[in-house]
Amino acid sequence: LRDLTVDVSITHDLMTHVPAGKTVVAESGYERREQLDELERIGVDAVLIGEALMRSEDPEARVLELTLDEEATREHYIRDAGNP
Repeated sequence: LRDLTVDVSITHDLMTHVPAGKTVVAESGYERREQLDELERIGVDAVLIGEALMRSEDPEARVLELTLDEEATREHYIRDAGNP
């Protein structure tokens, strides 16, 4: 926290130390759906996302981008393409 450096690999490193059955929440630095998919793959239960939303011009669209799977995201953009 001294210099606000974010290292998203720390979650991977810590997962081996988490006892079975515990809820795991990853914090900070996640910006891409692929990162969230990888966290889910290794057993992370939840992710705190702040900066990616704060820096976005359209936080609602950013949430959809991060939370929907590829098919649903594509469907969302196709559906909304006709609505200016």
